[in-house]
Amino acid sequence: MGNSRKKGSFGESIAVKYLKSKNYTILNTNFYTPYGEIDIVAKDCDFIVFIEVKLRRTKSYGDVLDQITFQKKERIIKSAHYFLAQENQSIVDCRFDFIAIFQESDTYKITHIENAFEIS
Repeated sequence: MGNSRKKGSFGESIAVKYLKSKNYTILNTNFYTPYGEIDIVAKDCDFIVFIEVKLRRTKSYGDVLDQITFQKKERIIKSAHYFLAQENQSIVDCRFDFIAIFQESDTYKITHIENAFEIS
């Protein structure tokens, strides 16, 4: 496993713990589709939530939403459609969240953006 894969898995494990503390039900992690991977698929109340996770080791936060490119949004949306088709679910009952995790010394700051983007 490469260093970036280990870093991604570590960030996702932090995000899963955070989501569970917020009473999300984790449905899947690292869900692979022909279009790409969804980091976390979770359930929040009646919504299926597709979550992109980024771990950054920097003191400069910047705009975390800038980390979600148009191409990445398209990949996530296609992958979400694929997941929903497999689960026989409607796209109406889903949303797309983004979790950015920033390392500050020995602690991690989590920024969770619900409805980070919508299907256009």
